Amino acid sequence: MKEKVSFSKMKFIEICTKIIDIINTFFEDEDVFHNFSNFNNHKKIRLDNRSAMLFLSNGDAINYILNRKNLAHLLGIDTDYLLSTGIYNETNSYSILKKFVTNYDNSYKKYADGIIDLNKVISPYVNQKLSSFEKNIFININDCVFVCKYNNNRAYGTCDYPSMDYIIVQEKEGMYYVSILSNDENNDYLPISNQVFNSYEEFYDAFYKTLANQEITMLNGMNIKQGYQDPKKIWINISTRNNKLQLLDENARKFKCIPNVLNDCLYSQKIISENKMDNNQNNLLLSQLSTLIASRNLIDIDKLGFSKNDISNNLLEVINSYNDSLFLDASVDIDRSYTNVLEENEKLKIKLEESQKAYEKLNSKYNEVEKNYKDQDKELEKLKKKIENVRKALN
Repeated sequence: MKEKVSFSKMKFIEICTKIIDIINTFFEDEDVFHNFSNFNNHKKIRLDNRSAMLFLSNGDAINYILNRKNLAHLLGIDTDYLLSTGIYNETNSYSILKKFVTNYDNSYKKYADGIIDLNKVISPYVNQKLSSFEKNIFININDCVFVCKYNNNRAYGTCDYPSMDYIIVQEKEGMYYVSILSNDENNDYLPISNQVFNSYEEFYDAFYKTLANQEITMLNGMNIKQGYQDPKKIWINISTRNNKLQLLDENARKFKCIPNVLNDCLYSQKIISENKMDNNQNNLLLSQLSTLIASRNLIDIDKLGFSKNDISNNLLEVINSYNDSLFLDASVDIDRSYTNVLEENEKLKIKLEESQKAYEKLNSKYNEVEKNYKDQDKELEKLKKKIENVRKALN
């Protein structure tokens, strides 16, 4: 049986003011309580208007949200107990929480009079939950150590959270923050537990049984949407991913988990294959270029079987500079570089194409005239024969 804690009024008010600060900052457009001057200048972020799509390296994409329904539980306040006392007219957890903490004098009086038991209302870990709330709610992709995809069928023994689907673990300055997510009826994932541990050892002791034989993966990207603002996309870079892969492997061994980074591997394989194709093409081109340069011959990209789209701009500059250098001869006007000649040739080519089109057009007209002439010539021959036949008949 847990030992009962005696709550002083000062300690109780301190807990209430911290909760009021969280409510004012993250869930209300207007402050629900105005007597505390240190709450007047906080920046408001409506968490019930915020969602984050989390992209995991096992291929899962989960929509992470927070609403007011289970806020009290995350902050260490049991509103179900308060509702069961019959002293609140409110029926939803958030309204009861607001009334309980904003009317702290009245709430404490009920405790002092023995009407409510604060030991049944307030979690013994309330201070840890209040201090870790913001860190656990605002998931930082760089601080995320791993994400566990929890499966009850793989669990050893009973589970404290039978409805949990994912466990998000973050580390910041040696502290380990744990948020447990559960799927709701809309297929969104909400936090149902908010925890913090002072060291890796504490975290390991608390979760080694829970994580054993479970699948763990990495958080690769996030698509954060706040109200009507444009979504903000965040992805980890390659060097960070490599470090996290190593860390994932270490944790998988320690917790006896199953690391799953299949989606990452498929992506990496695609990049490697594309790079190999590019490298093979570049090697072929460079081999041909080196032969031409060694023999002091002009480099004609078209004759090599490449287009300008196949070659980087930097390499094109090198090719042009080399071709220009071949024109730097005493017998040649230095101002007329190979690049200039190419440009002039290009202009002449365009003029030639235009002339060819004009010729084809004139030739088409000529053929039409010639055809008409031949048709008229045939008609003339027919007419001559008719006249000859008429003369013979008259004679």
